[in-house]
Amino acid sequence: RDEIKTNREETRTKVEGLRAEAKTKIEALRTKIQSEKNEAKKKAYEVRFNSRTKILDGLDKIALNIASTKDKVNEQIVKAQALGGVDVSVAVSEVAIADAKLIEAKAKITEASNLLGTSVEKNLTEAEKTKLKALTTEIHANFKASREALSKAVKSLREQMKIKMKASASANTEVKTNIKVIVGFWK
Repeated sequence: RDEIKTNREETRTKVEGLRAEAKTKIEALRTKIQSEKNEAKKKAYEVRFNSRTKILDGLDKIALNIASTKDKVNEQIVKAQALGGVDVSVAVSEVAIADAKLIEAKAKITEASNLLGTSVEKNLTEAEKTKLKALTTEIHANFKASREALSKAVKSLREQMKIKMKASASANTEVKTNIKVIVGFWK
C-alpha cells in the first residue's frame, strides 16, 4: 500500500510539472498573439487560442470538481474512522481507485495541452485532431471511472454507517430494557 502511495505521489508531481510546462507554452502563445501586427491574423489566432483554452479549462474544471468530491469523501472516511467500529476499507480502496483514475486523466489533459499549445498559426492536422479526440475520450472515461469509484465509496460508507447505527440502536435498546428490569425490580 505504501509503495502504491509513493508511485501515485511521484506520478502526481510529474504530471504537475508537465502541466506547468504546458501552461508556460500556452502563456507564450498568448504573448505571441498579442505581439502580432496583422489584425486579421491576430483575430484568427485569438479565435483558435480561445477555443483551445476553453477545451482545456473545461477539462481542468471537471478534474477540480472530482478532486473536491474526493476530498469530501476522504473527510467522511476520517469521521467514520473516528467513530470506531465502522469498516471503511472498501471506501478507502475505492477512493484510491478514484485518485489513480484522476491522476491518469490529469496526465492525459497535460498531453492534450501540449498538443494544443504547439502553435496557433495553423489549424490542427487530421492526425492531431484524431489524437485529440482519442485523448478526450480517454480523459472522459477516466473521469467516469473516478466518479463511479467515488460513488461506490459513498455507498459503502452509507451501508457501514447504517450497520453501525443499527448495532448502536440495538445496544441502546438492551440498555433500556435492562434499566426497566432493574427499576421494575425495586418496585
